[in-house]
Amino acid sequence: MKNYRNIFLVFAAALVIMTGLAACGDDDSADPSSALSITADGAPIAAFAADAAGASRTIDIVTDGDWDVKMLGSNTSWLTVTPASGHGNATVTVTVAANTTTSKRAASVSFTVGGIEAASINIAQAAYGPGIAVTPAIITLPVEGGDASANIASNGDEWEYEIVATGDWLTATKATGKLTFSAPENTGNERSATVTFTLVNYPAYSEVITVKQLAKELVPTYYSIVDPSESETFDLGDGTSITFEWQTTNIDCNTLLLISMTDDFNTPLKAVELSEKSKTFTATELDMELYIAGVATGAERTLYWTLKPVDKAIEAAITEPTPVKLLTLKRPFVRSDALHGDLLDAVFNLDTTATDASGYGNQILSYFRDRNLKVVYNNTYQRYEVIFNPKGGQNATGNATQGDWYRVNYMNDQTFKDRLSDGHTFECLVRFDWNYVVNSVTYETKWFASHEAGGTGFLISTAAHASGANGITWLPNTTTGDGGSNTYRWANSQVKPDGSTYYHLVGVWDNVGGKAIIYVDGVKKSEVVATGTLRLASATSQWIGIGGDPSGDNCSNQFIGSIVIARVYDAALTEAQVTTLWNQAKP
Repeated sequence: MKNYRNIFLVFAAALVIMTGLAACGDDDSADPSSALSITADGAPIAAFAADAAGASRTIDIVTDGDWDVKMLGSNTSWLTVTPASGHGNATVTVTVAANTTTSKRAASVSFTVGGIEAASINIAQAAYGPGIAVTPAIITLPVEGGDASANIASNGDEWEYEIVATGDWLTATKATGKLTFSAPENTGNERSATVTFTLVNYPAYSEVITVKQLAKELVPTYYSIVDPSESETFDLGDGTSITFEWQTTNIDCNTLLLISMTDDFNTPLKAVELSEKSKTFTATELDMELYIAGVATGAERTLYWTLKPVDKAIEAAITEPTPVKLLTLKRPFVRSDALHGDLLDAVFNLDTTATDASGYGNQILSYFRDRNLKVVYNNTYQRYEVIFNPKGGQNATGNATQGDWYRVNYMNDQTFKDRLSDGHTFECLVRFDWNYVVNSVTYETKWFASHEAGGTGFLISTAAHASGANGITWLPNTTTGDGGSNTYRWANSQVKPDGSTYYHLVGVWDNVGGKAIIYVDGVKKSEVVATGTLRLASATSQWIGIGGDPSGDNCSNQFIGSIVIARVYDAALTEAQVTTLWNQAKP
């Protein structure tokens, strides 16, 4: 009897131990944060800030499993993590590239185990020049009290801070690139303070964060989505903005709004950290994300979106799962034309690049000195247009650091030259953001041309020009045909841009008929004698400028306005063909 009793006790003890081990194993697999931790210099890390010059941090990973690194943010090309995956304990390097822009930027690095996020680091970087970046934007201290730090990047400039709070519960200690906050135990309601960081020598540059301490007891926490609440379809070609809106209960930290093409949100199209409870995106912003993702114009794509608290402690306290909602976005429809340029047909892309759809295979180079150019969808003409706004305005004269333009080289392309020289046609759809009717100017304006001691293209004539002050003009340069000098052929339409109207322009050089013709909105406006052979632009300026006129390696006579169509044809088109161009271009 005694022996049986001992056997039973041993069996029962073993069963208890096995059950406990199984339970422990289940808990670890259910919580990825218990399977992976990250530290820097021996301390946990959740955020850091970098100056514009860039920085790198070494991160130690402690885990027994496979891990991966993912970048979260609308633009993470300035961040690298090496290595980006592995198994078991490891050391990785997070590198922040130099910021040469005048805008600060932020993103996050996510460490995942089994595809589930276990830890993350929020990273902020100061802009080039005077600037300050502080991360994280919201710091939450535990109820029992303790310390937490804000990371400050200021490009080496001295900074100061000011705490605004009710009472003296929050203190701070300043160090290089860091401000550490301390608070005692909180025995009352949740409390918060705002902290303003300012550059001492540049007081216009400042950054504000919030420091909070949780209350003794937490109430149920969850998100409630308000809009779009159901699966809706939005046509981005309409230009209508889309607002995402939600409500929260006891979520007192920033929210990460995620929009993704997959329901796992591992590679979101948008990952935006917000302090408010709504976010509006323009149609162009969302169209850009679909363009980057490779969605064709006119195509639809169903996306997923959800919300996530930035603060890990609050995320762990959520009592109801956040819904994942659907919405369908349709990229704008772009017209397909029966007749289009066979030497050049510029298509302007949302990322401000341009490509040649003619089939000739030109490379359209981008020269952005001002970086003040943008591409948007034009709903009226159902095409993408490029908008030029040189900082030099209508006086942009070709300074090497001024303006934005596109360049199509033909200086080493004899076939292209020959095709221009045996007759050609330029077509463009353009709007001038300058009223030449009211504001007469004394200099030429060019937007689609290849002039410079010869050449061909369009321009606005000077106020004093005999052919028509400030009129839209087609200007090829030809010989007289009898051995005389080269001559510009002024086919002036007598049309002065009014600063708001779109004009469909066609310029024809007919080498057989010996004439230059300009059409405006399908109507012939001028025809002049243009006999002889075409005199090309000077050797260093043998390229077609879109946004201005070649001047060696620079661009002169730039304009303010929009270009929707920019095409070159290897023929002198007939009047009937010009009518076809107008019919397929007009609204």
